[in-house]
Amino acid sequence: MNKVCNYASSELSPQSKAKIGLKRKTFVTLSCLLPVVVQAEPTRLEEINVIGEQEMLPIREKKIAETVKTAKNFEAQQIQSSQDLVKYETGVSVVEKGRMGSSGYSIRGVDENRVNITIDGLQQAETLSSQGFKELFEGYGNFNNTRNGVEIETLKQVNIAKGADSVKSGSGALGGAVLFETKDARDYLIDKPFYFKVKTGYGSADGQYMFSPTLAARWKQFDVLAIYTDRDGHETENFGYDSYPDIPAKGAQGRSRQKADPYHITKKSTLLKLGFNPNDSNRFTIMYDDYKHHSRGHDWSYTLAPLMTDADKPEKESRHTNDSSTRRNVAFSYENYDSNWLWDSLKVTYSHQKITQRARTDEYCDGGENCDSVQNPLGLQFKNGDIVDKNGNKLMLKEVPSWEWNDDYSAQIKKENGKKTLAIVDAKGNAFPYPEKNQFDQKQNQSDVWDTSVDKGNLWIDCQSENCNGSLTYYNIEGNSWNGYKLKGKQAVDLSQPQTILEVENPEGKRERILFSVDDHQNKDHFYKEVKVQKTKWINKGDAWDDKNYSGWQADKINSWTGEKIGYESADNWQLIKPSSPGYSTNLWTDRKLNTDLQQINIDLTKFFSVKEVENELAYNFVLSKMDKQMINRSGYGPKNIKWWAKYFNMIDKNGQVACKPGTSCTIPHEEKPTTFLIPVETKTGAFAINDHVRVNRYVSFDLGYRYDHINHQPHFNQETDPALPQGLLQGMYVKPKTLIRPQKPSWYAKQFNCKTGSCKNADGSYQDPKYAQALQEYEKNLADYLSNPQKNIDYLVSRKRKFSHSSYSLATALDPFDFLRVQLKYATGFRAPSSDELYFTFKHPDFSIVANPDLKAELAKTKELALTFHHQHSFITLGAFKTNYDNFIQLAFQGYKQFTGKDGSTNGIPYRMYQNINNSKAWVKGFHIHSHLALGDITSMLEGLSVGYKLEYQKGRTFGIDENAQGEQRKIWYPINMISPMKQVFSLGYHHENKYGIDFYFTHVSAKKAKDTYNPYHAADQIREQSPNYDPNDISAKYLSKSYDIFDAIGYIKPTKQVTIQLGIYNIFNKKYATWESLQSIRRFGTSNMICQAENPTIGCFTQNQGIERFYAPGRNFKINVSMTF
Repeated sequence: MNKVCNYASSELSPQSKAKIGLKRKTFVTLSCLLPVVVQAEPTRLEEINVIGEQEMLPIREKKIAETVKTAKNFEAQQIQSSQDLVKYETGVSVVEKGRMGSSGYSIRGVDENRVNITIDGLQQAETLSSQGFKELFEGYGNFNNTRNGVEIETLKQVNIAKGADSVKSGSGALGGAVLFETKDARDYLIDKPFYFKVKTGYGSADGQYMFSPTLAARWKQFDVLAIYTDRDGHETENFGYDSYPDIPAKGAQGRSRQKADPYHITKKSTLLKLGFNPNDSNRFTIMYDDYKHHSRGHDWSYTLAPLMTDADKPEKESRHTNDSSTRRNVAFSYENYDSNWLWDSLKVTYSHQKITQRARTDEYCDGGENCDSVQNPLGLQFKNGDIVDKNGNKLMLKEVPSWEWNDDYSAQIKKENGKKTLAIVDAKGNAFPYPEKNQFDQKQNQSDVWDTSVDKGNLWIDCQSENCNGSLTYYNIEGNSWNGYKLKGKQAVDLSQPQTILEVENPEGKRERILFSVDDHQNKDHFYKEVKVQKTKWINKGDAWDDKNYSGWQADKINSWTGEKIGYESADNWQLIKPSSPGYSTNLWTDRKLNTDLQQINIDLTKFFSVKEVENELAYNFVLSKMDKQMINRSGYGPKNIKWWAKYFNMIDKNGQVACKPGTSCTIPHEEKPTTFLIPVETKTGAFAINDHVRVNRYVSFDLGYRYDHINHQPHFNQETDPALPQGLLQGMYVKPKTLIRPQKPSWYAKQFNCKTGSCKNADGSYQDPKYAQALQEYEKNLADYLSNPQKNIDYLVSRKRKFSHSSYSLATALDPFDFLRVQLKYATGFRAPSSDELYFTFKHPDFSIVANPDLKAELAKTKELALTFHHQHSFITLGAFKTNYDNFIQLAFQGYKQFTGKDGSTNGIPYRMYQNINNSKAWVKGFHIHSHLALGDITSMLEGLSVGYKLEYQKGRTFGIDENAQGEQRKIWYPINMISPMKQVFSLGYHHENKYGIDFYFTHVSAKKAKDTYNPYHAADQIREQSPNYDPNDISAKYLSKSYDIFDAIGYIKPTKQVTIQLGIYNIFNKKYATWESLQSIRRFGTSNMICQAENPTIGCFTQNQGIERFYAPGRNFKINVSMTF
């Protein structure tokens, strides 16, 4: 019987392993022996023993337009991120998104969702690809609209496939695919029962420390793999980072900021796999794969934050970021190796993957006592139930000269016999010091830093931290800041008593009652006292206009309109002496999550058979998946750094608890109800794929592939449980309400009605005027229709379910006419079904409205490849050419203006600018590539271990789509594709000596991005904004272009013992200043994030045009060092 593949090889002798060749009896035998061929060398998966730049596959095993990098390559090139993964590759680059980091890959002129990414066969989170969503939200840093990453230490290999090929991975593989595979215990335990490795390292570019232990073990029928990785670092420092100004220097904030924003970045990963082999033919595996990427920091380049330009002035709020990307996959698999007429190997896997892309921003002041919102320049304190001075003494007020303007308003002066004001003085009669100038740089009095707001006579006391039983002093102060102040009296208020009443005579000689009230309140287990002062006046008989017989206090008089007592009014002349600042910092926060929940079943089978000596390696699989995508937006506010004079609350809710009124601020935290901009969509996918590697003879082989996908988008919305959609986004969008304008309740006092009271009802409940009752009934009916209209529009979208079916094909052939020549050709197709947001996203605003389009078609791609490889032993050179055609590209298109109306013809009179996603554009990309490797040991044994390599890829392409000029006129033109990177060449030179030490040198040359190869989608808006007389209105090229650059890197290692490896890499050795095209593409022309100075404007720190572009430059000279120990 066949042995289980993972351990069969352990029974082979080293001599047997070395003799294994291409001849196969069954496919399962090949499956077992291929890992053994790799292990025939005296090293394991994790040990660094690299010929040249990567672990080399045999020439006959290399697929056209595919690059396979293994764990050995990751180690050799010190790969830690997506950028590192493709650093020395051509034709593939990483999409940059500024603060949010990278977002997938760019291949063959397309990026993000048009390049498929899978981990262990599972699709990874897609971005919200609707161009409308990107236009509205991406420039403001409120969403983490990126594709999630992966931890390199957990990976066995990655397959980077260039060109359309949906046979490999289904929907999304238009430009290519990046397919990750995680490690397995069987990778380590081929001929031993235990493996342990610990690796640590540091990288200077981002200050990243990493620590990663790996454990693999086998005991009887069980095996286990555990890999934990912890990375802790900060932002990647751009070139010249230390030389640029930082907060609070002018130019260090907003779009003019030149150094990278500060972030603390952590990445934690846990991979656990437990295997059980009950016998030689069956295996069960449980997997837990958890990855967390967390970034917290200051968004100093955010353009809307108040500028901080003086270290001596109070600090304002600033934007803090708290972004994360989390992925968790729990999987169960069963494998069978009993060969039969259906399969040689069978694997069934159930996976449940949850991905959350989260962006949280908090806007608050973190300057402590220096925050503007908690300023207390006089050092006033609250002790023993009263407000005292900075020395803890009772407040003493004294009249002092006030600042006033001279006759011609040219200067501020003080006159001994002029205007007077009040000041708090010490025991010697000296006024306490205070800031002598205000925020407008004008001189101010000490009384100007007292509280003069409507709450100057109110105090909220937290009884948990303060004495609530003392005697609080109120001051009767007359005057104002313009005419000066005078102290007229004081009043002590006993905080243990609910009321203190004082009757006085006002300046007009009339009686007034001053009410000092002390109310007890509770919030859960927290107790407060609210102290406030109010007044009322005495009304003599005949003075009241609506009741000439009333005599008494006005507060006790009944209001003839409401039927309730008039009550007390505020007493402006009685106040407390307290700071003018709010007494707490408000944290305005938003938390926005994009959730992807995927459940998937994979059934993978392989079968080897021969027909008349034609060998067939058949692989076929079935996929069933259910994915739910949802957006959850939360927002609110909360207090920070609360002081004794803070306004803790401003209302009492229906439960008797203290609270904040909606739309106001106090220290009671508040959170809005969750909302969303997207209707949740459940997507069900069923797929069948079959691939056959046909080897006719030693000269000819074919790879034939077919895949059928069926995708079903099912929008759903539950009013009770799902986050609410903003009503205004959908009002009248697809289903008309009876009236477009919110109905107004009929006024009982209108001329057409004969009502005598506000309710228009008699004592028995009947209406005083039947016409009013009829109008009220009509109003309630119309209001119900108006309020239910958004839900009717949601129901309309939910009813528009959409199904897609597509067949994909792949045909490749390899010809080996001579021992030194291999010819490969390939034709393949790809498709991408529209994402749920492209189908259903809706937005309504007069300037920019987006109409959903559930009728979108799938995007299509066709790729043709040709490659010639000349090879000898370990050396080769491959020359290739390719062309990919894209069709049905989805593009956001202007659809004209629309006037929304109700069924009754009502309209708000505003024309709305309407846009919609449509299948409009097509594109093509073509190019050529060179990949060569020369092992000099193939020439002479004297050069054994020495190798050189060279890579080059050149691409060009155009898109045919809609372009709009400054006059709003649309046209269809061919324009360049921005996602195509400039031509890149990589030269490598390496030497490795018997796996004891080695070094690799890399020289990378990237050509400049030419203006004629770029397109500025905002050129129409730029034409309107641009004031330069030299501006060319026909110029549609991008504004910020990358220049050519040359970078030298060196990576070396030494193994002082068999178990210990020390590795050092030095990057950008000659400290070149450069920016990649991918980085410059992330600069936004509008919004609040990723902005730079488009013009000189010193008031906001823009001393030169394009200042701030320095943030987008790559790091200068930097290094990485790793140390690993293996047992």
